[in-house]
Amino acid sequence: MTPQTPFAADVAAPVAVALPLMLDLTSGTHAFRHTEDSALASLAAMGISAARIHLRRTGREAVPEGTIVGQYPAAGEPLDVDTQIRLDVAGLGFTHALPVGMWDSGGEVEPGTREMLEGIDNPLLKLEHWAHEGAALFRISDADKLACERWMALFGVRSSDWPRDLWFRLASLLAQLPALACSEEGMRLVLGVLFQIPIESLTYQRSVAMLHSEKTTLLGARASRLGVDSVLGDAVEDLAHLRITLGPVSLKTYEAFAEGDRGRLLRRAIDYLMPAFQDYEIAWTVEDAGRCPQLGVPERNSRLGVNTHLGSAA
Repeated sequence: MTPQTPFAADVAAPVAVALPLMLDLTSGTHAFRHTEDSALASLAAMGISAARIHLRRTGREAVPEGTIVGQYPAAGEPLDVDTQIRLDVAGLGFTHALPVGMWDSGGEVEPGTREMLEGIDNPLLKLEHWAHEGAALFRISDADKLACERWMALFGVRSSDWPRDLWFRLASLLAQLPALACSEEGMRLVLGVLFQIPIESLTYQRSVAMLHSEKTTLLGARASRLGVDSVLGDAVEDLAHLRITLGPVSLKTYEAFAEGDRGRLLRRAIDYLMPAFQDYEIAWTVEDAGRCPQLGVPERNSRLGVNTHLGSAA
């Protein structure tokens, strides 16, 4: 038997990665030709950053302003990761705003006004495209925090007042807040979406307002017209007081919202929904109120005044 000779381990052949090909942005049909907006959108869909694209104005052409009339590389050429793309756009640029006598092209030694000023067209055209995108600027999603921030600013909400993890939830509710305000269903929806906190009950309680000593009835001298402004006592009935009972929630949730920084966010959200003149208070139901306390275990109803009470809960 012939002995086998040792051989080197097989080496995997490098896998060729297919490069994307340059689009044909200059050849149109009888019904369509690419403009700066459609060209930039098409290249962005291929994952090409706007920083790799240079736009320049060519002046008046026999096509509508904004039409792509030239491109580099040519259609079908492979695009490496560092390939720079140039698009020629029909229309008057910054250079054409100068008097005709100042339109000159430089040579190999020094640039002319065309070369010096055509670089201004690139950011201006991209800014124009950014403005034309319109709705894309406000396409809110949990991944696009910048779009959520723009949307919040439209409604006068400062993003710095809210943590980033709540931006998308809040932005998705802002347009409907006028319809959700002043209703129990709206409050349940907003607190559920923003904080995952249920509402156990909303109850109105009788409320009185104390009168200042200078405004009380003084027979024959002040506020003594019977049936008009005469008051027996030193208080009058006021608008009903609203008691919002939240829960049942875990002890961890209670500590975060009732004793921690998130309580400020909770009150701000409720203020968005309440009438400006409505007085309210927030109460909590923590854990299972029907379970007997187990001393030494806070989650088992052993926090006095929170999830266990001496007598009836306050």
